[in-house]
This record gives sequence, C-alpha cells and structure tokens, in this order.
Amino acid sequence: MRSIMITMMIAMTAVLIGVNFVYYYTTRNTLIHNQEHYISGVLKQVGSSIENIKAGEKFYEVMLSEKLRMASIAAQYALPHDAEDVTNEQLIEIRDKLGIEGITLFTYIDGQVTGYKSSDPEEIGLKTITWSNGLWHIMFDQLLQEHEVQLVEHFGEKLKNYWGGPIDTSYSMPEKISKWGYYNDGTTDYLIDPYVSDSSFIDFQNSAGVNRSIEAIIKENPYITQISVLNENVLKEGEEIIRKGTVWLSDKLVTYGAYSLQSSSDKDYVHEALDKNETIYKIVQINDKKYLNSYAPISFKNYINDNLVVIISSDYAKIQSSLNEQIIRIAMVSILCLFIGFITLLLITRFIRRQGRVVMDVQDVYSENLDSLFNTMKEYRHDFNNHLFMLSGLASMKKYDELSEYIRALTKSQSVITDIINVNIPAFCGLLQAKTAYASEKGIDLIYRFEGFEGVTISMMKVTDLVRIMGNIIDNAFHAVEGRDSLDKQVQLFAHVTKGHLSIMIRNNGIPIPKENLARIFEHGFTTRRNQLGSGIGLAVCKKVVKKYKGDLQVKSDPDWTEFTIQLPLTGSES
Repeated sequence: MRSIMITMMIAMTAVLIGVNFVYYYTTRNTLIHNQEHYISGVLKQVGSSIENIKAGEKFYEVMLSEKLRMASIAAQYALPHDAEDVTNEQLIEIRDKLGIEGITLFTYIDGQVTGYKSSDPEEIGLKTITWSNGLWHIMFDQLLQEHEVQLVEHFGEKLKNYWGGPIDTSYSMPEKISKWGYYNDGTTDYLIDPYVSDSSFIDFQNSAGVNRSIEAIIKENPYITQISVLNENVLKEGEEIIRKGTVWLSDKLVTYGAYSLQSSSDKDYVHEALDKNETIYKIVQINDKKYLNSYAPISFKNYINDNLVVIISSDYAKIQSSLNEQIIRIAMVSILCLFIGFITLLLITRFIRRQGRVVMDVQDVYSENLDSLFNTMKEYRHDFNNHLFMLSGLASMKKYDELSEYIRALTKSQSVITDIINVNIPAFCGLLQAKTAYASEKGIDLIYRFEGFEGVTISMMKVTDLVRIMGNIIDNAFHAVEGRDSLDKQVQLFAHVTKGHLSIMIRNNGIPIPKENLARIFEHGFTTRRNQLGSGIGLAVCKKVVKKYKGDLQVKSDPDWTEFTIQLPLTGSES
C-alpha cells in the first residue's frame, strides 16, 4: 500500500510538472501572440500617421511651388531675356526684394543644363545631369525645349511653365533642406530657379507628425522599446550615400523614429519581409539583450521612392518577466493542489486499508468454514469401517455387481476428498468443487493435482485472477470434450510451485483447435462458438491478466490433446 501511495504521489507530481511546462509554453506563445497582435495595430497606426503627414507635406510643397512660381514670374520681368546680359548682382538684388533664399539661372553649357548665374556663388557651374539618376535633367530639358513638363508621377509639382522639385538637401549647401522651383515660358534662354530653405518643414515633421505618434505609442505600451521607420531603398543598398560630406534627405536611412537598436540580422529579415510582402516577427539579440522585433514593409502609392520599412522592437525580458510572474502563481496553485492531493490520497489509503482488513476477516471466516468442512471429511475416514462391513455383506451375499459399483464409488470419492484436502488455497478449493460437480453431471472425468502449495501465500488479487484464468480455460475444455462423440471425456488440471514459479497445465482430449486458429484464439472477440453464444472475450482476458503478472500463456493442440500452459513468477513474499 505504501508503494502504491508513493507511486501515485510521483505520478501526481509528474502530471503537475507536465501541466506547468505546457502552461509555460502556452502562456509564452500567448503573450508573444498578443504582443504581435498589438504590434499589428501599431503598424496600422504608424502607417496611417505617415500617410497623413505625407498628405500634409504634399500640400505644403504645392503651396511653396505656387509661391516660387510667382517669384519666378516677378524675376523674369526684372531681368534681361538673354542670360549673357544678367549679372549676379542683379540676382542678389531680386533675391532680397522677393524674400527668398536665392535665385539661380540654368542654361545649356556644353549640352548640359548647368548653373550659369546665381545669387550664390556655390550654385554657379553646377551640373544637373547626375541628380536623381538624371531625372531632374530630363525635367529641365522639357522646360527649356517645350516650356512645359510631362510630370513623372509623384515627382514634384507641375504648374504652367513651371516644375517644382521635391524638397531635399541642397547640393550647393548640404547643411540646408531646400525647395526649388523652375520656370521658363519661352521668352528667356534660361531657367529661372528661385528656392527657399525652410527649416520649419523639418520642425513640422518632428513635432506635428509621425515622431509625435511614435513617442505616444512607446509610452502606452511598456513592452515596446523602439520604433524605427527606415528608407527601404537605403536599407537595400546597405549604407547611406554621402555627398559633399553629408547625407541627402532622400538618402537618409532613418525617416522617422530612432534606430539605436540595430541587429546584424535586420537587413536579412527586412529582405524576407519585403519578399513575402508581409510582417514577420523574429527574436533577436542586441547588446546581450533579447528583443521581439517586427519587420513590416509599408508602401505609399501616392509618393515616388517612398517605400518604408517599420521595425518595432519589444523588450523580450519584460515579456519573460510577465511570464515568470504567471508561472510563479500557477506553481503556487500546483503546490497547493499537490498538498490537497496528498491529504486526499492519505485518507483514501487509510480507507482502503480498513476495507482490506474487512476483506481479510471475510476470507478468514471463509477459510475457517472450509477447514471445518475438511475436518468433517477427515472424520468420515474414521467411519470407513462401516463401508468395510457393507462390502463384506455384499460379498457374502454374492452380489458382485453391486459390490463392484460400491467399491468404484468409494474409490472415486476418496480420491476427490484427498486431492481437495491437499490444496491449501480456499478459492482453488471452491473452484475445484464447482467444476467437479459440473464434470460429474456431464460425464466428464476431471483429473487434477496440486503440488508444492504448502506454505505458499499468494495475494488475494492474484488468487482471484488465477481463478478467473483457470475457470475460463476449464470451461473451454468442457465445451471441447462435450462436442466429441466418445465415452472417454477427460479434462486434466495440474498445478505445482517450484523455485518461485507457479506452473499450471490444463489439457483435454476434446475436439482439437485448427492450426489456422491457434494464432488467433487470444484475440479479443475471436471465437469458434458463435452458434453457442461464444463471446471471444474469455481467452483474451486470460492472456491480458497473465501479462499483467509478467507471466506466459501458451497453447498447443493435436488430434489427441489440447494443452494450455501458464507460467507465473511469484514474489518473495508469496513463495
């Protein structure tokens, strides 16, 4: 009983540990999934914020273009129509009157549109052929040749006789962000290029746009550490392009947010997200800390070269900390459950022990009754003299037939009584009595012998199982001999205990088992007696019970005998 209790406690502990492991990984995945779900909402929010700010920027640029076009027309009225007749001093004077940052005249020099006259000496001699892979130069050619532009979609603004270039870093003054306008109505041999340097544009981005939203998002979610909105094109190239000692606005890697948490795997994961065109989530390690990073491409249909990638870094340690808190709580509940289970098991064990004592008391009473029965049988032996007088009388009366029959009955009765007395396991005795009575009624000769059972104390459970096994096999033997047309119907049962092993052999001379059925008779549901309401369960149960005790059950059959052999090991306390 103690071993059962210990086994159950170990099993309960193992189950609780297993449940905790399952809960750990389930909760971990749930937390990560919830964070990913939250991040998907954040990505939509960031994308919407960027879309709005882009719309605001576009409107802002259109307003600047209209202002610059008016400045171009005013400058045209004040300047000669031939670039050769214009002086830089005139341009400086016009610049100051119009309140703009500067003004430059572009015309063809050696077949290229080049800065010819300017209020800023740094603008003079500028070659435009390389700007944005020649795209600006194309627009200049159209204005000078056609006085109108075929606008490249989402690239600048088109007005009458005018094209406004996108806001970007000034080539001549890299420290400034500028907006340029270009005008030519065919009355001059040059492009009029007024421009403004507007730091308020950057201030607008930082204060009223995406960065403000990013800061609010990070404050709202304790897990999010950083949000980076990166230029997809720069990220693909692997580095920012440095021109004249600075990085152009259009060439900056970080468009919004910050990017201090950089992983060596970011570029590969970004490429993966771009190839799949979906958000992916990865756990990365940066400076000995783990982060749950999301990589999401964001495309804007209304803006050229403005495809962005958003990287959101969540502190994995905080997620793990939250998980650990939940694990500690569930562990405390598990320990409480284990304690309650231990107390419950202890109470059940005590109850079973009490019930066991009751069963043993019943068995003792049963044994006492059997012993009483056996003692009575022993007393009958003392009265055997009476039988001798009976035999003598029949002999003197020459009633030989009656004498022979009387002697045969006495011999058989004496053999049965002697065999039963030699079996010291009450349950076996009960089985033998029942089967002997049935065999006598059916004209079957039941022969049995038990050896080596003196001092053997087999557990009550095993005895019960053995009775079931022997009863099933003996019943099958009875059916086999009953189906045979012969007066010699025998069923034999031999059991003996030697060297810690119990051997039982049950054989009959009835109808043999066909060879094709020998391998199947222990299958659950298989029977050859369907017409006799056979269930096919008995032998399957026997095989299962024998295996439970690590024993062996074999069968062989020939035209003369069908024999079942059972081998069971006995424990030290049993033998």
